[in-house]
Amino acid sequence: MSSVILAKSSNEDNTRPLTLAEHNDDLLEIKAYLLEAFPQVEQIAALPEFWELLHTTIVFHDLGKAHAEFQKVLLHHRKQRWERQRHELFSLPFVSGLQIPAEHLNMIEKLVAGHHKPFNKLLQHCTDLYDEGDFAEQFKSVDSIAVLELLKQYGFSIGSYKVNDPKRIFLQYKKQMHERNVPLAHPLLMLTGALKHCDHLASAFIRKKDLQIIDPSHFGFLDQKLSSPYAHQTKAAQILGSAILTAPTGSGKTETALLWTRKQMQEHGRGMVFYILPFTASINAMWKRLGNPELELSPMVGMLHGNLDAVLYRELFEEFGGDTKKIKAQIPVIKKQFREMMTPFRVVTPFQLIKHVFGLKGYEKGIFEWTGAYFIFDEIHAYDPSVLAQIMVLLEYSISKCGVKAFVMTATLPSFLKELIAKTIGEPSVLAASTELYQKFKRHQVRVLGGEIVDSLPLISNDVTAGKKVLVVCNTVQRAQDIYQTVSQAGLNSLLLHSAFNGEDRAAKEAKLKSDQLPDLLVGTQAIEVSLDIDYDVIYTEIAPLDALLQRFGRVNRATKKSPCPCFVFEQRNDKDRFIYPTDVCERTLAALREIEAENDGVVDELGLQHKIDFVYPGFSEKEQQAFNQVADSLRYSIQHVLVPFNEDKKSEQDFYDQFDGVKVLPIELKAEYQQRINRFDFIHADMLKVGIRKNEFQRWRKDGTLISERLFVEKNTGQIDIPVWLLKKPYDQELGLLKYLELSMLELNDNQL
Repeated sequence: MSSVILAKSSNEDNTRPLTLAEHNDDLLEIKAYLLEAFPQVEQIAALPEFWELLHTTIVFHDLGKAHAEFQKVLLHHRKQRWERQRHELFSLPFVSGLQIPAEHLNMIEKLVAGHHKPFNKLLQHCTDLYDEGDFAEQFKSVDSIAVLELLKQYGFSIGSYKVNDPKRIFLQYKKQMHERNVPLAHPLLMLTGALKHCDHLASAFIRKKDLQIIDPSHFGFLDQKLSSPYAHQTKAAQILGSAILTAPTGSGKTETALLWTRKQMQEHGRGMVFYILPFTASINAMWKRLGNPELELSPMVGMLHGNLDAVLYRELFEEFGGDTKKIKAQIPVIKKQFREMMTPFRVVTPFQLIKHVFGLKGYEKGIFEWTGAYFIFDEIHAYDPSVLAQIMVLLEYSISKCGVKAFVMTATLPSFLKELIAKTIGEPSVLAASTELYQKFKRHQVRVLGGEIVDSLPLISNDVTAGKKVLVVCNTVQRAQDIYQTVSQAGLNSLLLHSAFNGEDRAAKEAKLKSDQLPDLLVGTQAIEVSLDIDYDVIYTEIAPLDALLQRFGRVNRATKKSPCPCFVFEQRNDKDRFIYPTDVCERTLAALREIEAENDGVVDELGLQHKIDFVYPGFSEKEQQAFNQVADSLRYSIQHVLVPFNEDKKSEQDFYDQFDGVKVLPIELKAEYQQRINRFDFIHADMLKVGIRKNEFQRWRKDGTLISERLFVEKNTGQIDIPVWLLKKPYDQELGLLKYLELSMLELNDNQL
């Protein structure tokens, strides 16, 4: 009688050891889910045997755990001589006994070997651990009788097998990568992603019943909501294939995209949906909107971005009555749902997708999720040329290799960019709101004022005094802080919003903007352009590029229930915002605004805006075009040379993270509060006290001593926890934010603050 092979030890998740048969069955259950959720895989991979190969790989992937010393590890024996060997390597000899075509056997061999570690690490492992004959000697400790008995249970009766040094697999693969000749590279990558999904989900005790499958029935709420759809919505519900939509803000672009998605699923089949937005504020708002419990789509919707912990903390704080222990326990649960198949509709930043074409950790799983997927790009005008280049390469790759269909929508996009996007996604359908609809969207009346915004503060004060809801938008944080302090009056319901608040204070301010009673005066920066569902009576703004101004205008008369509201733009710039926006773009914007003033008494004709946008943005500047080409060419090269399974490229990872211009620091005045929170092990809440600064500010302040490195300590039963933190010696004010332009003397801090 053969012995039972164990796959998992007993621990807090499973009270008894898990057998290999049980583990395999769990993986096969996830495989059955993937087969339902991704019906287009075989066709897209051009591999009719895809699911059969995955099935075989699952059965064989962990057979090496039958090694006697590994079994001792799982049983928590103190005396064991496993010595950090790799169980997957001891599975390989059994694979060699499969009676299947050589190309399929080679694929399974690679999949089994690489389902945990990249091949470069496995090659080093073999080099360090095994001299000639050592591996074969170690293999003698594998209970091959038990393995063969287990294989019979799954219908496999293998012939004679060979115990070869696994190093040959990794050396051969290294040579194939060097020659850029990895056989069946993309189908192999897709199989790797599917296998890792099965293994990771099963190992996390997630079962098929826990996973969601999105299909056309989940979009039924659209039929009730859109009883009288716009013409562009009706068209979107009928077309097949990728599409580009141009329509004014407030004309139901999101619903249009969902109608398109439903139609694609009806015709092409199921697939994951990725709703891609540029800013975390936009993502948070869209997640709450689509996750409305009243919608059938609600349980399907998750979100991913770099500030997810803080957002979930705020969402759960009220639900759990501020119980940080419950909050901390729930956050990992929700994040797992968002990252795994439990939420097949994900609202994300483009970087959550782009990181996979850089080959970052988990890329095989990520790319598998794109198989037959539907990408919805909203606010695509917001990206700079370098990010846009990455998005274009992402679309090239995902459409050609993964069968992705894309829906791109915008209110303001230059024609040259529309042409670029159309060329990238390949002959898309082009949709636009009707002329009649555009005629209804007469919301704004432009007035260009001379001088700088600081010269007209009495005008702003008069409007506030007259009872109007007044919005003021500046290009720099310091200018916004100065104007707020000057114009805001005692007893006035006013608010300042910009990027130099910590996460906690910014969240509190955004919450006020979502309440029924808007502040009478809102002063801010570009942060106001992003997904704030607010409706003001008048705006005063510094000059900015036309597309940015239109976003700012969109926070005035948003519901189109008033006659055209005044939008005052100041023609003179302050010295510092010249570093933010190109001079030539701002000059062309001024010319376009003066045309609007002359044509129709300043009332903005949204149908005619395309001509103005094309005038302001005739094409990339030479510098922008160079940046676009450089990034696109570099990423295409990386895809061709690096993006194969079982690979790990630290340079690509560094290239990816180098593009983010931001560092979080702690204002020194908040150090005491930070210490109190980490003493309670409330690390997420503590992190919300930090403020984001740019890398150039970080380097400058670090050099002159304004920014200092310090290590804080937390006492734990097992000893101290060491928490490194950057402390910034600049004043911070809950109402005004970080006052970058002021110095902070250490003498100004009292003992409680320190």
